[in-house]
Amino acid sequence: MTEISLSPFLSLCLSGALMWLFVHAAYSKLSDRFLFEHQLAGYGVPQLLLPILAWGIALSEALTGVLLMSPWRAFGALAAGSLLLIYALAMAWQQLNGRLVDCGCGGSQSLPVSWGLVLRNLALACGSFLLLLPVSAGELGRLDAVLAVFAVLLGGVLYAAIHQVLRGRTSWIH
Repeated sequence: MTEISLSPFLSLCLSGALMWLFVHAAYSKLSDRFLFEHQLAGYGVPQLLLPILAWGIALSEALTGVLLMSPWRAFGALAAGSLLLIYALAMAWQQLNGRLVDCGCGGSQSLPVSWGLVLRNLALACGSFLLLLPVSAGELGRLDAVLAVFAVLLGGVLYAAIHQVLRGRTSWIH
């Protein structure tokens, strides 16, 4: 039986892209905590829990980002996948109940919850859980590291582009 493993290059690219995503998300939430509390209120979070949950989510995302690029990457991958699944479930619940709320994932730029966002988070969760696979033997060279940086940057541009498309095309994904 052949063991499934992840290449060191793909592992570095996935870890880097998810690290960027979670650190950016934490920064957005911490830089305008009151907006994020308002977005959480749209999900039906009780007023008393808003500050605690806003801090907890933002700090969890920051810690997840750090863990993804540390020797404890597996914990970061598990946290990333779990958070993304929780977000997808919360968004799906809002969609199923016909509620129009801001996703809370775009900072000050409003992005209504949609099935497209649910699918995006499910795909990102799958990518996170891939990081739980063992990494195959082999070392990364300098060129691999440079290519991984460019792959992460390109992934960030692609993510931002998809975010803009979802923001502008919410009518066909509700």
